[in-house]
Amino acid sequence: REPNFNNKLFIRGVEIVKRGQSKHFREVGKKVMDESMKVDNSRTLHQIVKDVLKEIINNILQIDLTGMVKTAVWKPDKDNKSVQRFMSRMRDRHTREEADAKQLIKKGLTPEPYLYGIPEPGECFEYIVVENDFSQKWGIKWNISYYLKTVVGLCARFINYDESFQPSSEIVLEALKKLKA
Repeated sequence: REPNFNNKLFIRGVEIVKRGQSKHFREVGKKVMDESMKVDNSRTLHQIVKDVLKEIINNILQIDLTGMVKTAVWKPDKDNKSVQRFMSRMRDRHTREEADAKQLIKKGLTPEPYLYGIPEPGECFEYIVVENDFSQKWGIKWNISYYLKTVVGLCARFINYDESFQPSSEIVLEALKKLKA
């Protein structure tokens, strides 16, 4: 007889539910949670995370670029450094495109449509963290090291409770003594 479990997990507070995460990031988190909740699972969460990370590394070059798309909302009054930096770059590129278009118009040529549009305040936009030297060497358009750091960080949060990551009782006692002094 099949157990009657609700297959929708309660995942409030887990990184994969936060706005802006890529589709693939969400899939990795969901895979770890689904594997750990299987009725016939005999592996520890630590083992599941290791297996998922191995699979990601082995298949990293097959990941679809559309799965790497992240989203953000531009709020000019917020101090979201990555979004503000992105908007600054977009403004610079848009300004260059406008200048190039004006030059083409002066020469009597038809300019290409603008590639870089500036989102309105409060508008959601999509982006991909792209190339660094390592990615270029492998002919990949997106930034592998950034992606791996985010996935490893997600997986680390699943297993940080594990006893092997906890300080020994001697270290805890020493820290408590220092706090009292």
